[in-house]
Amino acid sequence: MERLNKPWLWWNVAYSLSHQNRNFKTTALQINQFVREVIQERKKVLCSGEQSNGPNCAKAFLDLLIKHHIEDKSFTEKDINEEVNTFLFAGHETTAIGMTYVLYLLGLHPDIQEKVARELDSIFMGDTEREITREDISAMKYLECVIKECQRLYTIVPIYGRRIEEDMSI
Repeated sequence: MERLNKPWLWWNVAYSLSHQNRNFKTTALQINQFVREVIQERKKVLCSGEQSNGPNCAKAFLDLLIKHHIEDKSFTEKDINEEVNTFLFAGHETTAIGMTYVLYLLGLHPDIQEKVARELDSIFMGDTEREITREDISAMKYLECVIKECQRLYTIVPIYGRRIEEDMSI
């Protein structure tokens, strides 16, 4: 973000010498190292035959990627790392954008904001320091409606339509 506000950092040579670039690279290396460690640990568990999930549980996406890697060596650990990073950052970004729209629309509609605040006050009863439970989330009916309406108004991930090749009955 800082690079956007400082025109001298737009020049790649200047940016490559800046502390912002060093911080970015250090952080990126730490994240990649963490992802590699998680992949290695999970691969050990899968190769040892242990099942952390029950036999009837759905497999985690990471497990499917690792299984594919074990069966097809052309799908490398680097490929797994890239897929995990894609999911990690895509999920983070869409959540952040969605929350931004929710807050924006609540700011435009103080009456709705007040109803959400009253609902949350009735759930937490002034105790804002306690952990949120599943029951609390289930009780947030109005907030859920607000979030869904924001998602309807401002779609974060576009939906791709499909065209059928022949008529069908519904």
